[in-house]
Amino acid sequence: MSIKNVTIMGGTGQIGQLILDALVATQKFNLSAISREESSAIFPAGVTVKKGDYSNDSFFVEALKGQDVLIMALSFQSPPELQTRMIKAAAEVGVAYVLPNEYGSDNGHPTMRESVLVNAGKTQYREQVERLGKSSWIGIVNNPWYDYVSCLHLSMKHQLTVAVSARWLL
Repeated sequence: MSIKNVTIMGGTGQIGQLILDALVATQKFNLSAISREESSAIFPAGVTVKKGDYSNDSFFVEALKGQDVLIMALSFQSPPELQTRMIKAAAEVGVAYVLPNEYGSDNGHPTMRESVLVNAGKTQYREQVERLGKSSWIGIVNNPWYDYVSCLHLSMKHQLTVAVSARWLL
């Protein structure tokens, strides 16, 4: 499958801005950003901004129609159900790949999942993608809490290790 249409949610945050800037620089994708109606965030030129009401699931469905990839780079403080609703909307319209909001340590590793409290809650999003059966998930594993350690924050722009669901590899 050729990936052309990519949507990001959280594209002006600490992680999202880096991801969005890198995608814009490639000039290979049709990029969209989902943003709250009341947001005054400024996005790079060439990014289509889809503003709407986050309490309305039909907004998410419309915003994701025709998209190949959904990247979620949400704030740590975002309500957990927001991610669940986005994954459901992505499945409804057939988005091929979903990147759940789980940047950091390898959530697929049992010891990391059990030892790091924030990882335990993230497994549900991978499982939801698999259960709905319309998309594959992609997890970004770059080291826990990199954005709070300056030397790692700088290296984020240059290197990511991508853990891909087995389904995508088939």
